[in-house]
Amino acid sequence: MSRLLFLRLILLSIPSMVKAQEAGVDKESAAIRKVVETYLFSEEPEERKRTLYPQARVLSVDLSGTKVVDTAISKPAKKPSGKVIIDSRQKILSIDMAEGGATVKIETDLSSDLMQVPKHIHYLSLLKISGEWKIVSILMPPVKTAGAAK
Repeated sequence: MSRLLFLRLILLSIPSMVKAQEAGVDKESAAIRKVVETYLFSEEPEERKRTLYPQARVLSVDLSGTKVVDTAISKPAKKPSGKVIIDSRQKILSIDMAEGGATVKIETDLSSDLMQVPKHIHYLSLLKISGEWKIVSILMPPVKTAGAAK
């Protein structure tokens, strides 16, 4: 009889354990989203810098498509010459997380009235370090611009 009571107790407690686990996942997902949105959209350099691990890297491919380019994120980006202003619209497509690690898929739309460019996808890798989510790397596949002019 006590086995049956114990089994019932276990079966009845499963839904509350699942809800508690889902709440923890939602909390972590929200924390990751906040870090990524701060990195993508903040206009304050110091605020953006706080989202990055100090040795964070950008991994991409050179223009010839033959070599991996490894750049420190802390290095200032080269500004394009001329007066071309590109309005990029970015959004988070997905967050995939595991215990202490996450990958976030980002879509960037660089199209304008003058030029249509295919949407660009890149990935941010985050680790939970000392209780805080930090971006440790960005995987930046090449931007496809073939046939981009209107």
